[in-house]
Amino acid sequence: MQAAPVHHQNALRRGDVLEVTIEKLVLGGLGLAKHGELRVFVERALPGQVVKVMVTQKKPQYVMAEVKEILKESPMAIKPKCPYFATSKMINEQKASCGGCLWQNLTYEEQLKTKETQVKETLQRIGRIADIQVKPILASPEPFY
Repeated sequence: MQAAPVHHQNALRRGDVLEVTIEKLVLGGLGLAKHGELRVFVERALPGQVVKVMVTQKKPQYVMAEVKEILKESPMAIKPKCPYFATSKMINEQKASCGGCLWQNLTYEEQLKTKETQVKETLQRIGRIADIQVKPILASPEPFY
């Protein structure tokens, strides 16, 4: 893959390629990474992944990006049940995949923790409720089907 030149973070443009480490998942299922002080929101990325991403949108405080190559897999990654889910191999080989599911490749335990964290962060940030206690998300006895 030919990488577009990377500019200073304020001069980033659509099409630029960055190498980032995904820190966590945020509301909407996006992975969050940092490029300097700039937040990078990445579709279909997992915490702990080191990825090459292409900037798809540039905003003053953040950029949106899509994964072009997974350089290091997340320790929380699992093999998805669906053969059409976008696995690391499919992404790296630039093969077509279904976009219907977000987290089939993330352990169910981590999915539950992520959802709990997102509820708490949303109530704190948008609801301005400090020190809120959120009960754990109830697990389904069968997370598929």
